[in-house]
Amino acid sequence: MFLQCWFSGQPGGSEHKPGGAGITARFKHEEMQMIWITGHNHYDQIKSELNNENQQNHRFKLDVYPYLNNIQDALAVSDLTVCRAGAATISELAVLGLPSILVPYPYAAENHQEKNARALVDKNAAEMIIDEFLDGDTLYKKVINLLHNSERMAEISQNVRKEARPNALRDIVDIILEVRSET
Repeated sequence: MFLQCWFSGQPGGSEHKPGGAGITARFKHEEMQMIWITGHNHYDQIKSELNNENQQNHRFKLDVYPYLNNIQDALAVSDLTVCRAGAATISELAVLGLPSILVPYPYAAENHQEKNARALVDKNAAEMIIDEFLDGDTLYKKVINLLHNSERMAEISQNVRKEARPNALRDIVDIILEVRSET
């Protein structure tokens, strides 16, 4: 079953509500599972909206959490993420080779999240939706297009994995030690 994980990348959550209220209703006839990590600030409101929509059925399974301490486990089993484009998040996605639809945080310093996202999009290593253009229809269409295009998913996975630097910390320490030994 296709599994997507949505999260904002911040423990308290930002105003990030992918596609607004009612987005999950669009997926109710799809055979998929969704993990939505709302952030503590939005959990009660989103959970209430979802309960009112009564989203659960035999084809679509939705799990909503305010926060996950073990998000790495959710990402490890996901086929797709919808998330912000912070450097740490992108690093994790790259190491996992995880396809994503990036929604850059519009108030990030010097618009760095959009720059991060564009760098991946330019390498066919992610999809992107600019926050001001994020609505339910746009997000739904992007997710469904990827769901039904395994070649594109594989391309994104392969290309984002090329951006991974799993040994970055060791490389930095090696450089520091080398410079230190020269002085």
